[in-house]
Amino acid sequence: MLWIAIAIVALALVFVVITAGCTQSAGTSNSGGTSGTSVAPSGTPQATGQAAQSPQAAATTASASTFYQPTPVPVPATGVYIRVGYLGQYNGSYTANGVTQDVRNSGYQVYPVNLTAGPITAAFEKMDNTAKHNLTVEIWENGNVLASNVTSAPFGTASASATV
Repeated sequence: MLWIAIAIVALALVFVVITAGCTQSAGTSNSGGTSGTSVAPSGTPQATGQAAQSPQAAATTASASTFYQPTPVPVPATGVYIRVGYLGQYNGSYTANGVTQDVRNSGYQVYPVNLTAGPITAAFEKMDNTAKHNLTVEIWENGNVLASNVTSAPFGTASASATV
């Protein structure tokens, strides 16, 4: 008889937790990469219905889960850099001085490019079929964005080209 009372209490607690909405989970992820300069992203929650700051992070509420996008890492004020950002995994490469660097990573990453003058290209692909989050590719020189591209398409590709 005691075990029946315990089971009823346990079921009542589960019901209260579910109806109170205490089953939401939130978090951010930054997996280590194979190359580049990585700064750990932080999730920035934002109320549903607010416009996302471009390309600042935004949290949107869908169903019973909160999704976080990583906050873009700063790009140094001098030099040439590729900044790539996506919540999930991405794969791609960038080419400068005829040398191609392959990259597989996630989150916002900044990759230094050893280039003083000439063309630079970058192309990256989302490694999943979600259309909820943007993949952003940017080419920077001395603190200024020279070129950028964004895609939200499932397995979408974003590419950018510039001449330094």
